[in-house]
Amino acid sequence: MMGSARTTTRNKKVVDMMGSARMINLEVLSEEDCWLVFSKIAFFGKAPAKCDELEVLGRQIAKKCKGLPLAAKTIGSLMRFKRSRELWENVLDSNLWELEDVEKVVEKDLFAPLLLSYYDLPSPLKRCFSYCAVYPKDYVFSSDELVEMWMAQGYIDSKENMEIIAREYFENLVIRSLFQDFEKDEDDDLNQLQGSLDILGLGKVVNVCEAENAQLKKKMHLYTLKLEFTRGNDRRIENDVSVLNALESPPNLKYLSILWYQGTTMSANWTMSLTKLRTLRLDCFKNLEHLPPLGKLPFDWCMLRDNEEESDEEESSEEEEDEEESDEEEHAEEEFDKEASSSTMNLRD
Repeated sequence: MMGSARTTTRNKKVVDMMGSARMINLEVLSEEDCWLVFSKIAFFGKAPAKCDELEVLGRQIAKKCKGLPLAAKTIGSLMRFKRSRELWENVLDSNLWELEDVEKVVEKDLFAPLLLSYYDLPSPLKRCFSYCAVYPKDYVFSSDELVEMWMAQGYIDSKENMEIIAREYFENLVIRSLFQDFEKDEDDDLNQLQGSLDILGLGKVVNVCEAENAQLKKKMHLYTLKLEFTRGNDRRIENDVSVLNALESPPNLKYLSILWYQGTTMSANWTMSLTKLRTLRLDCFKNLEHLPPLGKLPFDWCMLRDNEEESDEEESSEEEEDEEESDEEEHAEEEFDKEASSSTMNLRD
């Protein structure tokens, strides 16, 4: 219909004010579907035995979400950080579920999970999140803009690496579902991306579709790529494998660096298809059992590191035993850094 518009809202009064010709009421999720949304996020990275231990409590918490997807996602993001049964019981028994000051039933059911998640934040993150109230409703801001404002306001408790810490704060708020409706740049613009790209926080990706949406294979002018998973062992190995497989390699890549990957296998697509690859760096691959063929990559340009920490004695010994190999690795690293530019993308922002 010419000139028609679609309005989405949780408030029926808005529909009446807009004079909508037709109203479609969306039903809430079934109890089982609500549980699936909640559990997929809350149990991410937890061992199967721990998931079984917490399932009964988890279903009770999910039931309190009243079939609202946003509530299930938000409270699931909160429970993702809680490991013990006691902490889960504290959330289940919280008085915040019985709010009396919120009039609308829908808003009440949404407000409790959001408030629980907010109260669980460390003080620095509460301060940063509260700062967002200065923006008008429905204001669209970029993560770069918000990070810069946090630093300018002195909200980052560090004098060194302020931007890195600020971005970690942002990622934490994203993981807890306190920010919504993230959009990347238009695909046409991203596909014209040139130079270097860093993708951080891959170990925190919950939905593999988020990795697929990066559409790396369409970035014809991308020559340097750094993929950084999350440091630590508190996640499932298969999650890293799925995410890496979903990230299809850019066709003209010359320099590739992957850090903190916990998978036991690595797809051959990341090596055999990269016919122009010159340097491959694999850092802290503690669980890798098999490395696929390296295709046309010169062996002496490949840098492998499987330990999170190396003692000074080991490093010194390696340098003395093979000084020439060390020089070549240093040269490769310099070439990698020389090609890198400042472009950074986080799959969660």
